[in-house]
Amino acid sequence: MHIEDLRSFRHALRRLENEIGINLGGETECCGVTVSQCHALLELDHKGASCLQDLADTLMLDKSTLSRTIDSMVRSEWVSREEDPDNRRRSLIQLTSDGAQKVAFIHQQCDSSYQAVFGLIPEEKHAQIIESIALLANAMREKRHDPDEPCCKR
Repeated sequence: MHIEDLRSFRHALRRLENEIGINLGGETECCGVTVSQCHALLELDHKGASCLQDLADTLMLDKSTLSRTIDSMVRSEWVSREEDPDNRRRSLIQLTSDGAQKVAFIHQQCDSSYQAVFGLIPEEKHAQIIESIALLANAMREKRHDPDEPCCKR
């Protein structure tokens, strides 16, 4: 790939990152949650009950950082923290009925927002965009986990 193409790609990626950040902030504010809470709630909805370490690994967050987010969601009664019956040393975090309602509202708001975004893109390009974003995310994750990549370049 030519250097000009790489720089154009990086420029487009920075613009996309900025737009996603602005969009996420607006969506989560509208839903009454922080971005971290939103990610945790949606992941719990997707995976079901999880221990803190598994959730932290999935969300690529430090366990202590996520613990504070989970604590705030327990206080809001969106999640519960219960002893894991298979391992009493760890807790399982799961959505409560209030949490499930919050997730449903988040999905409704975000689905509507992204439906509007896709409405601005020709329909024949929708599958291409979905596939391309998935390929990019997977490639970036693979590169991050490459043991031959020096840590200062990650």
